[in-house]
Amino acid sequence: MRAEGIKEATADFVCFRCPLVASAEAIPPATKKHISFSKSIKQSNLSSSISFHKGDFTTMLTLDKIYHAAYVLKPVARKTDVIYAAKLSQGYDLYLKTENLQLTGSFKLRGAYYKISQLNEEQRKAGIIACSAGNHAQGVALAASRMGIKAIVCMPDGAPISKVEATKALGAEVCLVKGAYDDAYNYACQLQQETGMTFIHPFNDEEVIAGQGTIGLEILDQLPDVDAVVCSIGGG
Repeated sequence: MRAEGIKEATADFVCFRCPLVASAEAIPPATKKHISFSKSIKQSNLSSSISFHKGDFTTMLTLDKIYHAAYVLKPVARKTDVIYAAKLSQGYDLYLKTENLQLTGSFKLRGAYYKISQLNEEQRKAGIIACSAGNHAQGVALAASRMGIKAIVCMPDGAPISKVEATKALGAEVCLVKGAYDDAYNYACQLQQETGMTFIHPFNDEEVIAGQGTIGLEILDQLPDVDAVVCSIGGG
């Protein structure tokens, strides 16, 4: 799919393609056998794990977990197109990963759905709670409704009305909190303590990160010789 006439473009993920020599030998086995990606991924220079801080301890996110997330998300999340942006390509080939065409309009569905899918039966019965200004909220709402789990989403009262209504339409109970995002986050944490529901963090969670990481597998499959991926950085 080629976009020859793009005048303006916004995307969370921008890919540049230049000549690249692949080096690594293989990817660890396990859940990747359940999902098919091109041979180029196996040849790419990928680390098998990364570590990140969560509270007072460090946890390890493995490539196997990202493969497992891809398997779980396969019937749910769209494998969004990578489109060539001719007008933006100047001395290189620039592509846009169109996660704006994802279900719920954002990549946030990936992490929220995978996280919720990994909850045990007791956690599912207790319900879930989340905090978001809109995109994570819709991912949580869609995942919870498909799995039959009660969901409360705390949103700042200044959140876009379209995202508030979309979250409600997807089946979540929306709690508007006066103030900014931090106020909604603090209230969500308070509710979690009072109710015993599971808090679905928008970013600081191993399984949420694994879900978002499936975008990387798709990019490597769609652009085997990609040289660089540029993405916006924020909480999510």
